Amino acid sequence: MGRRAVIETKSSDRQAKKGLPVFSSCDMLETDLK
Repeated sequence: MGRRAVIETKSSDRQAKKGLPVFSSCDMLETDLK
């Protein structure tokens, strides 16, 4: 779970730099942490 959360964070960072919406990735990350 922890490793998956880290991967999601990295991918959302890349999307943020490209200017793409990141909220979907954040939702997945929060679900994994719960």
